[in-house]
Amino acid sequence: MRLLLALLLFIASLSFAEEEYSDTPEVKQKVLYTSYENIPKKLFEDQIFTITIKTLSTLEYFDDIHYEFKNYKGLKILSDKAHRVISGQYYFDTFYFLCTSTEFKTPDIITSHIFNNTHKENETMLLGENINVFKLNPNSKFSKIIAKDFTLKEYKTTSYNKEYNIVVFSAEAIGSNIETFNISSAIKQGFESIKPSVQLSTMTYYAIIPSKLEELEFNYFNLDSKEYVDVILPIIVDNDMVSTQSDLKPIDRRFQMIKLSVASGVVLLLLVLIIFRKKFIYIFLIIPPLVYLVYHLKPTEYACVKASSNIYLLPIEQSTIFEAVKIDDSFEVQGKVDGYLKIKLHNNKIGWVKNEDTCSN
Repeated sequence: MRLLLALLLFIASLSFAEEEYSDTPEVKQKVLYTSYENIPKKLFEDQIFTITIKTLSTLEYFDDIHYEFKNYKGLKILSDKAHRVISGQYYFDTFYFLCTSTEFKTPDIITSHIFNNTHKENETMLLGENINVFKLNPNSKFSKIIAKDFTLKEYKTTSYNKEYNIVVFSAEAIGSNIETFNISSAIKQGFESIKPSVQLSTMTYYAIIPSKLEELEFNYFNLDSKEYVDVILPIIVDNDMVSTQSDLKPIDRRFQMIKLSVASGVVLLLLVLIIFRKKFIYIFLIIPPLVYLVYHLKPTEYACVKASSNIYLLPIEQSTIFEAVKIDDSFEVQGKVDGYLKIKLHNNKIGWVKNEDTCSN
């Protein structure tokens, strides 16, 4: 009897244990593993940097791997979509960031699988890290550019007026926040065009500088060498004028009228001498002022510009477009430079139009 009772109690305990085990939550198997493949050891304020995440998935079928950034400070996210390299079962995803402050922490990175293009599962977290950020102490020539490389492509210097010259140049930078570019010695400056990129940025820039300067000099901080690199542009003023909307070198009409009046008087005097004294030497003397009068009194040249043509601030590639021609129209031509016409608009602004945009082409 006692043996039967003990057997019943044993069976009951097994049944209770089974029921208790069935109520215990099932431990979910981890299927997504992340780690840092590349993360900077130190940074400079205003530096663009990358973080590469190494991800391993044990699942064979899923749509994508998703990353979410949380709990960061002192940075700006420059790329929501990663630059991805797949090697076997591993995903190497690189993201670009801009360091904005010395108070800095990288993001906590939450990684998950994407199913059906929207549904997220299997989240795992990679904790952010505190990284030392250094603030540069540059000299007055610093252009506010921190880059792996900064290359000057081409430049042009023209006269602005008696006191100033204008320098226009194009450049490219690798791994730089090129929008911060600045020249401390410039009276006025700005971007003619700019194409910022986390990898290769390009720009066309103009700077108005004192005419007494024989060279334009600035520097940038090179991330590879960890030192300031000088960039020097010799100032060689071209004869052809570059004009902006307000015309960089307006013609003084009063002096031109005085010159024309003097030339006309000389021509009349020499004509009188030729008629009454009949000396051929006066014929040679009359040629220079006569040529001057013919050149400056010739009819004003006009050019027809096609509808929808762009009017550019400067006669260079990728220059700023400040106006467009709405209909076929005729404008006064004030100069010509390598594939461009300098024209005076009806509102008296001065701009440049490409030769190919004239009605004759």
